[in-house]
Amino acid sequence: MPDATTPKPPAAVFGVAGRPDVVANSLSPRMMAAAFAELGLDAYYVPLAIRERSAAKALRALPRLGFRGCNVTMPYKSIAAEVAHTRSPRVELTGVANTLLVAPDGTIHAEATDGTGMAAAIAARDISLAGGHVVLLGAGGAAMDAALACIDAGAARIDVWNRTESRASELVDRLRNIAPAVDLQVHRRMPIGEPAHVLIGCVPADSLDSRSLTMPDSGTLVVDFAYRQDRQPTPLMVAARHQSVRGIDGRELLVRQGAAAFTLWFGVEAPIEVMTRAVA
Repeated sequence: MPDATTPKPPAAVFGVAGRPDVVANSLSPRMMAAAFAELGLDAYYVPLAIRERSAAKALRALPRLGFRGCNVTMPYKSIAAEVAHTRSPRVELTGVANTLLVAPDGTIHAEATDGTGMAAAIAARDISLAGGHVVLLGAGGAAMDAALACIDAGAARIDVWNRTESRASELVDRLRNIAPAVDLQVHRRMPIGEPAHVLIGCVPADSLDSRSLTMPDSGTLVVDFAYRQDRQPTPLMVAARHQSVRGIDGRELLVRQGAAAFTLWFGVEAPIEVMTRAVA
């Protein structure tokens, strides 16, 4: 047994890395602090605001700075995949990662939990995407991982819209290499009003105007990765509610992807109920 002179092991340090304005509005520190406290873990979770020109250098420095792991948010998910020494099969396919694990030897492992978290939220509502039509708003890292989750779930068609059409085209081209049997198309106009099983928003909350959004169909499920720190609904969720469409908001997705990251870091089930209350 250690005596009084035995130094206490340092606390485990984790964080969320991203663009300064994004990290400033992140609820992840509050959520993870609640999870650590619930399980009595000697750990801290801190925001890491980094600029794009120094993002790769900052993420590579995580082991040297004593970090055990890190979540990565927009727009550095592709950089997170690049700097890692090892990558999960999912990250190898998509080229994006939102979770990093630092091993005892200082190597960095990259994982992606956005898509799996979304799939869990959809499955919890007994909704199947098999043979379904998905409309995807956005072309960044979350969109890539969400699209792969839809492909894994058996979606037959995915339409992608992005404000910069060339980025939507790039995403569709990458997805065609992964899943040539899926009908993948670039959608060139907004709002998207044609029938769809699921409409997935992977764009910042302030990039959409609820007044310009027409939900595809009353039976459509709307999934929004964005959330607002002030707890107000995003424009996509406002439009869904006004048009009596079912929705999954960004807070639920934050909890589900965060719980998957927590399990990767600690090897135990995350206290999802506590994490949910922390961001409610």
